[in-house]
Parts: sequence; structure tokens; C-alpha cells
Amino acid sequence: MLSNPRIDLGYLLLRWQDENDPTPSLDELEARYSNEAVIRQLRERNEQGISP
Repeated sequence: MLSNPRIDLGYLLLRWQDENDPTPSLDELEARYSNEAVIRQLRERNEQGISP
């Protein structure tokens, strides 16, 4: 069974980075934003390899 090409493209673009793209770390995001629930969720997803 083949996967959906749109999903494959979306995942590729989600992870796409150009050479000079800024990528804030989770620590930087946590310092900027006070929503602890969202930061916790991002950290959990990052452990699974799904975070930006």
C-alpha cells in the first residue's frame, strides 16, 4: 500500500530548513511564553521527534 503523497510532502516541508533559517530552541520558547501546558506538550512531542 502506498502512502498519501500529500501527507509525505507535508511532513517533508514540516522538517525543511534552509541554511540560515532561525530555529528557536524549546528553552528560548519557554523563556518567551508563559503557557506551561503548551511548553510541556512541545517537550513531549520533541522527545518523539515531532517538534519543529
